[in-house]
Amino acid sequence: MQFGDDRILFSASDLVNFMGCTHATFLDLRQLTEPVTFDEDDAHTVLLQEKGMEHERAYLERLRSEGRSIAGIDGDSLAEKAAATREAMARGVDVVYQGTFLDLPWMGYSDFLLRVERPSDFGDFSYEVADTKLARTANPSTSSRCASTATPSRRCRTSPPNGCT
Repeated sequence: MQFGDDRILFSASDLVNFMGCTHATFLDLRQLTEPVTFDEDDAHTVLLQEKGMEHERAYLERLRSEGRSIAGIDGDSLAEKAAATREAMARGVDVVYQGTFLDLPWMGYSDFLLRVERPSDFGDFSYEVADTKLARTANPSTSSRCASTATPSRRCRTSPPNGCT
């Protein structure tokens, strides 16, 4: 949850938090107007974050070693990043890394958007959201985040993942 363009922007994580505990949403909203300073992450949390980033980088390198064309998304604002994501998808790159979606009041990021050969407004291809979590199995929270990222991405002409309608 964050302020943007004079409004509150919500993410998939905000939706998951709300479904799990409405009080968490109250605290997130209050954090926007009355920020609270949090303790620095402990060594265990930092280690988990580092392992997660290593896993994501390894997946990116695997895609690169397969010879796939990759567009990394950069920009100073959400709007710039969302525009760069749409542009990369329109070009038909194989992989969009760190894609950004903005469909007010929703915003979100994808670890990866993978080109699939399934017709869309782009032509003979579309994109599926791929998330690089370290978990061995999917959990409801991760599934909800992927689904809610896929929903605004449909406006960017992605396809629902196989098995999702």
